[in-house]
Amino acid sequence: MNFLLFFYRIARKTPVIINKILFYFLNAVIPSIRKKIFDPFNYLNSIYPDNGKSSLGKNKVNDNPKYDVQIIVPVYNVEKYLEECLNSIVNQKTKYKFCVVAVNDGSTDGSMAILKKYEKFSFFKIINQKNKGLSGARNAALKEIDADYVMFVDSDDFLYEGAVEALLDCAKKNKVDIVQGNYSYYWDDGRTQSGRGIKKGFCNPQNLFGFACGKLYKANLWRNFCFPEKYWFEDTINRIILFNIAKTAFVSDAMCFYYRQNMSGISSSSKGNKKTIDTIWVTKKLIEDYKKICYSISKNEYAVFIKQFLFNYSRILTLNNRNIDYASFLLYCDMFQTVDIDLSGFPFQIRTAYKCLKERNFKKFLLCSFLLR
Repeated sequence: MNFLLFFYRIARKTPVIINKILFYFLNAVIPSIRKKIFDPFNYLNSIYPDNGKSSLGKNKVNDNPKYDVQIIVPVYNVEKYLEECLNSIVNQKTKYKFCVVAVNDGSTDGSMAILKKYEKFSFFKIINQKNKGLSGARNAALKEIDADYVMFVDSDDFLYEGAVEALLDCAKKNKVDIVQGNYSYYWDDGRTQSGRGIKKGFCNPQNLFGFACGKLYKANLWRNFCFPEKYWFEDTINRIILFNIAKTAFVSDAMCFYYRQNMSGISSSSKGNKKTIDTIWVTKKLIEDYKKICYSISKNEYAVFIKQFLFNYSRILTLNNRNIDYASFLLYCDMFQTVDIDLSGFPFQIRTAYKCLKERNFKKFLLCSFLLR
């Protein structure tokens, strides 16, 4: 087994102080990891090329919208779960007006036939397109937004009763850009388990969970952005862009979403798959996009980028390929080559990782990535 992945799994279950002690110990006893210098971009491209697209684009956002929230449901070969998902949405009891945009992304099963059953609802719209993946499906529904807020619901998940009412009450009352609701995990055998909670109240948007679902977004956040297509881990746009441009956020303790635990989903199927390198490419692409629209990057934003770099290693370590680990690190170093910032006052993990990038200390960066998260 990849020994780094082994320590990473242990670190996830041990207190921070123990991980910090382990960090210093391993840094002292493990020899320096010396690797041959090579072009990281070309090397990673030879393993799995960067075929993704930019997140920059223009969406039409109605300034006098008809609805309070536009609920976007991407649909691809989910006939087993689709009705449960859609019923949980159309049966929401609320004083607010909502519309549903379901995008049939080239399904080859009976999903389209199921969607047609819901055309009787005046607020229900179907978009039919050739398969473009999850990002492409979401983006099709983002092209025209006729609501104050946007919500994403994946077609194998479903809503709690009263979810729309609770989230919109919270958004309207607190006048925030993003609201995150509470959630449960759900298994096909009927088992449920409460998800990790975040303290209720106003918060820095960067404290929110990174996944796209389970949230209300102010529609204007999507005016100039879309999900980067042809990548896995497209939700990285939240951490790198949307949470940075959002001014305010609020966490509600209302139970809103059931997340189905799907063993064929990306989280499970990515382990050992070379396309996992997309976590490197999509982060790089989104940072490039963000720099195009934000010419002055703050210390806080650079700290976010570094934290994402560290998180990415939880994915690429599963490939058990030290050359890929090293090439990814070199790519990050190159991205920070001209960056000179003072991160005193930031957490030890961020300060240490930044120093590693500047000094090109690969061993210490790896230890930091799995022990100090």
